[in-house]
Amino acid sequence: MTSKSNFPLFIYVDLLRPILFTVVVGINVMLMGCATTELPRIDYEEREMKITEKKELTVMTWNIAHARGLKFHQFNIRDKEELFTNLDGICQTIEEVRPDIIGFTEIDFKSSWNFKVDQLDYMAEKCGYPYTARVVTHVVHIGIYQVKFGDAIMSKFPIKSIESGYFDEKDEGERIIASRKYALARVDTPNGELDVVHVHLSPFSGKKRLVQMKKLAEISNDNMVIMGDFNLTPYHHPMKHDKKAWDILNDTKLFNEFKSEWLSEDMLTFRSYNPQKILDYIFVGKQFKVLDYKVIKVQWSDHRPVISTIRRK
Repeated sequence: MTSKSNFPLFIYVDLLRPILFTVVVGINVMLMGCATTELPRIDYEEREMKITEKKELTVMTWNIAHARGLKFHQFNIRDKEELFTNLDGICQTIEEVRPDIIGFTEIDFKSSWNFKVDQLDYMAEKCGYPYTARVVTHVVHIGIYQVKFGDAIMSKFPIKSIESGYFDEKDEGERIIASRKYALARVDTPNGELDVVHVHLSPFSGKKRLVQMKKLAEISNDNMVIMGDFNLTPYHHPMKHDKKAWDILNDTKLFNEFKSEWLSEDMLTFRSYNPQKILDYIFVGKQFKVLDYKVIKVQWSDHRPVISTIRRK
C-alpha cells in the first residue's frame, strides 16, 4: 500500500515568507513611533553639473514600487541580478524620454529587503543625473533588517534646497502611528527657480487624503509643480472623499485645469498591466503652459509613470 507524500514544508514556508514579512513590517511601520527620528530623514547629493539652455521643461513622476517589478512584494525578488534588471528597465524608460526633473515614490535607500542597494544613487549614476534629493518617510529596524524608503527627486539642474513636512501638525514629534510627509525641492532651472513637491498620499483613508490635500493647498503657489502618487480616483471608480479632496487643490486657482483627455481611460496608471484607475498626477502652476501630458505604458512597476512638458509663460 502506497501513501501520498505530504506537500514539502519548505514550499509552504517559501510561499508564506513574503506575506509574514509584510505583516511584520507593517506592524513595525505603524508602531515605530519616534524611533524613526533617530535617523536623518533628509539627504542631498550633488554630482557633476550639466548645463542646458532649453526653454521647455519636462517633469516626470513614477511610483517604482521598490523596484520589485510586478511581483507581489519586494521580498519576492530572488537576487541582486533581478533587482538590477528592474532598475535598469526603469532607467531605460527614463533614458528614452529624458525628463529634466523626476520624482520617485516608494524608492529604497539601502533597505535589507533590497540587498541594501541605494536605488536613487544607482539610477542617478546610471542615467546621468547630477542632482538628487531624498526624503526618508519610513525607517524600520527588525533585528538585523533595516527598511528605509521614501520619496526622491532627480534633476538635471541644481537643487538649491530640499525640505519635508508632515501633512498634519499633530504628527510632528512623538507619535504612535507612522505618518506621511511631503518632499519640497527648489530647483534652479534655466528659466528661473521652480518649486517641486513630490507626494505619496494615504492609500487607505479618504479622510486622511482630504487632510493631505488641504495641506498641499496651503503650501502651494503658481510657480510650483506638485506630483506623485495621490491615491485619488475622482473620475475612475471614485472612493469616498476623493472628489472633495481633488477639488480642494484645484479650487486654489493656482494650477492649470486638467483637460478631459488627461483624465481619460488612456491615462490610467494603476495597475500597469491592466490599469483601472488614475492614481498618479502632475499639477502644474499657472506660471507655466502645459505643452504635453501623457502616461508611459511600461510595466517596470505596478504604476505607470506620468510625464509632462511645460514652458514658462
